[in-house]
Amino acid sequence: MCLLLSVGSVFAQGPYLTCSPFEETEGYGLPTHFVVLMNAQTYEVPAEWTVDNKPYLKFDLDGLWVEGPNYIQEVRAANFWGVSDPVPFSFAALPPYTPEGLDVGNDPHATP
Repeated sequence: MCLLLSVGSVFAQGPYLTCSPFEETEGYGLPTHFVVLMNAQTYEVPAEWTVDNKPYLKFDLDGLWVEGPNYIQEVRAANFWGVSDPVPFSFAALPPYTPEGLDVGNDPHATP
């Protein structure tokens, strides 16, 4: 399951497309990287690793421009031996609405 995660840090950009860490499963290898297809662009993303050595996807979406508000994606896990079946994923990236109530003066919303 993939989800968006926004991290507020000076070092982080985000938002990120992430997935749950992979567990060792009989008959399957662990991914070393991920293949993300987003609106006809393919990105190979190295796996990130948890502190207990489990790989997961962490793909920084900051700065990716796609025409229109809808991002259509397909994500696959991969290693040296092959690629998983694709997982479709989509989300809407919507800009904020226009600011209203503009005024010059003291901040009416500041905490006294």
